[in-house]
Parts: sequence; structure tokens; C-alpha cells
Amino acid sequence: VIGLEQANSTEFEEKTPFPVIHLMPSQEHVKTKGATMRLGAYDCVVRQGTKSFIAYGKTEISERHRHRYE
Repeated sequence: VIGLEQANSTEFEEKTPFPVIHLMPSQEHVKTKGATMRLGAYDCVVRQGTKSFIAYGKTEISERHRHRYE
């Protein structure tokens, strides 16, 4: 979709050259996984000039999350 043929999630390939999905910094040292996911809507900032900005048409968005990766 964005022309990065080796893009991957660090969940599956820790040393991927293009980590498009990455463990949230708040989860890096979590060993016990119970109730530590991000759940529900999350406000985030999209950089102008990115494909995400083109898709959303604005810099502030809210997306639903249910994972430890973003």
C-alpha cells in the first residue's frame, strides 16, 4: 500500500527494517499481561504530508484500539 515491501509488525519481526506497528513504550517492561492493553478510542496526532493525513484530512483523529501495539 505504501511501497515498503519489507514493512512488518515488531510483534512478528523484531528487526524489521520498516516497523509500521510497534510495541507501545508503556508496554516495553510489562511481564504480566493482564489488563494492560489499550482499549477503546485513542486520540492521536497525524503529521501533515503523510498518507495518514491524506486519508483522514486532518491532524487530530480518534481511533479505536485493542492491543499492546500501535
